[in-house]
Amino acid sequence: MGREVEKKINFNHPKMIDYATSNFQSDFLDAFLSHECHFYISTGFGAEAFALIFRKPIIYCSFAHFDFVNTFSNKSITIFKNYIFKKKKLSLREIYNKNLIAVDSNKLKKANIKLKENTPKEILETIKEMLLSLKKKNKKKTTFKLNTKFWNIFKILIKKNNLEYLHGKIYGKIGTYFLKKNRYLLR
Repeated sequence: MGREVEKKINFNHPKMIDYATSNFQSDFLDAFLSHECHFYISTGFGAEAFALIFRKPIIYCSFAHFDFVNTFSNKSITIFKNYIFKKKKLSLREIYNKNLIAVDSNKLKKANIKLKENTPKEILETIKEMLLSLKKKNKKKTTFKLNTKFWNIFKILIKKNNLEYLHGKIYGKIGTYFLKKNRYLLR
């Protein structure tokens, strides 16, 4: 989705279009495509609003706002940007302890924190996880174990930071491949 992009995507595939720069892009089609999709991929900056309205599963990738992670839908899977300080990836506790949960570019710059986007492999594996989830075939114990550990840490941190009002019962999921490859987050 989108209508203002810096440049066209350079690719050639008969079953793909660069929607944002195509003649097809319209507000109506934005809504229609969201209604018709099997699931939606977003970075969490609002374009997924139609998908939420239509109750579509959503993958949030390169998500940076830990305080606004989707906890209300068991149809969502989130993978986060890496917070990096002096070449070291910060854990969820360190991010909260440094009060970096609400991403503010000035605050990050002052704290010498760099945000690193998800890798193509992390995104691809999350898409595969979503497809398995849609087929109800994703019942691995590792998925539950890592997610439970993440959410237990998360609940402690939001309580400590008086952010419980942003989240009720937690239904959301964090990408399993992402958590396996980024176990530092759970320290």
